[in-house]
Amino acid sequence: MPNYRIRLLAIALLASTSAAHAASCDAGFQIVGDARNGQVYIAQVTVPGLAVDSALGQVRAGAVREKFVVGNDLITPKKGTLYLVANSANPPLVVLTTAEAGGQVSLRTRLAPGQTMTPENARTAMCGLLNSLKPGKEGAAIAAAARSASGTDKVIDIDAVSLSVALEKESEATQRSLNASGLKGAFTGKMAPDAGYQPMQIRFLGQRLRIDGQVYTVTVDPLDRKTVEVAYLVTRKKGVLRLREGRDSNRANYAVECTLADDQSALAGTLRPNDWVTLAGTVDDVGPSRVHLRDCRQAN
Repeated sequence: MPNYRIRLLAIALLASTSAAHAASCDAGFQIVGDARNGQVYIAQVTVPGLAVDSALGQVRAGAVREKFVVGNDLITPKKGTLYLVANSANPPLVVLTTAEAGGQVSLRTRLAPGQTMTPENARTAMCGLLNSLKPGKEGAAIAAAARSASGTDKVIDIDAVSLSVALEKESEATQRSLNASGLKGAFTGKMAPDAGYQPMQIRFLGQRLRIDGQVYTVTVDPLDRKTVEVAYLVTRKKGVLRLREGRDSNRANYAVECTLADDQSALAGTLRPNDWVTLAGTVDDVGPSRVHLRDCRQAN
């Protein structure tokens, strides 16, 4: 009889926890703005004991099941972000997932002007992802399996010049697409300057790269005198003779920049312009003219 009562109590607790999550998400679901401008849909939930990396990994698992295109995790000690893209919508919907220490997780998307979605469908889809989140070992196992299946922990090896060339071509293609579609507001101040580059950001933010190349500059932050920024030399070989551009032309190319991790002070003290170095880090910014990585460490 005691064991039977314990099982009943456990079932009751699980049911009440699930109901609390659903009530919290459903009750807090928001639709903000006028559809003619593009409404914002927001869903959020708090799951005590849920770690940031576990939350993002579990959202990844659910989003993959729902046929979303899922970006890479971008995690700091207290916060993480993850982009989801629903290509079934026209235009595609981009959903930003934010997870914070303490178990707060939110989903946020903005529709295009005139685009509509029934509140019931939006609430069901967004809260469905959030209500499935689990704290502890069970949630961590789900997250780890999702990351393993998607290969997000893979480190990509590339040289600085090749990375610069590839992203510059993609940036130029994005700009041509924006101009052709009439979204010139992205370059006239009517929109955020990088708004049209969101597809690039979704693809590359959180990507782990191991970059080999020569140093262009090493800069120490004048305020804290600790943060060290390394910019790679990304000049190209051009013409029939394949002669390399001079250092002075480096700023005319797509920049590849890396902030060294705090434990890399010994390395920072050795680097000089034209030195060769291989650094591994995580992309935390990508846009029209540069890609930036954080927590970069010597990798050779």
